[in-house]
Amino acid sequence: MDLTPEIPEDLRPILLHILEITEDVAAEVDVTARALLPEPPAEILEHAGRITRMQRGIDGLRHDLTQGLGDSPIPDPEKCRLRTLVAQICAISVRAVDLAERTEVVGAERAI
Repeated sequence: MDLTPEIPEDLRPILLHILEITEDVAAEVDVTARALLPEPPAEILEHAGRITRMQRGIDGLRHDLTQGLGDSPIPDPEKCRLRTLVAQICAISVRAVDLAERTEVVGAERAI
């Protein structure tokens, strides 16, 4: 049984955009984690802020995709699977924001 959700053609660009931003978030997490070592506080805060801004963008796109999915003619089980997939993808950026918040604390402590 194939559990891959059917993605309506008109919603594919939104999902692809979410994936692209999530990829950027992952790259920024890498930079942020590395910045904890030798970087000055301003660098740490800059990277943490980028992660937070990208996550907000993902939230907006997720909202758009969910809205569009409600109007989609695909069967409800497909909608449920797609919503689950999107939630799992978006969870990456939510966890990245947790890291960003922790690094902001480190940056603030270093600035003192």
